Amino acid sequence: MTIDLLARQSVVTAQTLDERLVSLPFIREALKANAAVSAIYVGYGNGDFFLVRPLTSAILQNQFKAPENAVYMVQSVERERQAPVFKPACRPSSHGIKPRA
Repeated sequence: MTIDLLARQSVVTAQTLDERLVSLPFIREALKANAAVSAIYVGYGNGDFFLVRPLTSAILQNQFKAPENAVYMVQSVERERQAPVFKPACRPSSHGIKPRA
C-alpha cells in the first residue's frame, strides 16, 4: 500500500532536492505507519536518488553525525551537480518535522 501511495507523490517526478523535500510530510507518515520499513529510497532514471531514514537511535545519530534533536536523515544525489549533496539531518523545523523533546 505504501509503495502505491508513494508512486503517486510528486517525489517520484521531482527534479531537485527542494522539489523532493516537499514530499517529506508524506514520507514521514509512511515511515511512521510501517515499522518494518527502515528507509524510503527513490531512484531516478538519470542516476539521481533521494533517501529518507528515521534516526531511531543514538547509534544512527552518531553514525550519521546528526544533531542531537534530529529526527530524520536525508541523503540526496543530483548527478547534474558537480558533487553529491549529503544532508545528514533535516532541520527539525523545516517541512513540518518537529524536533525530539
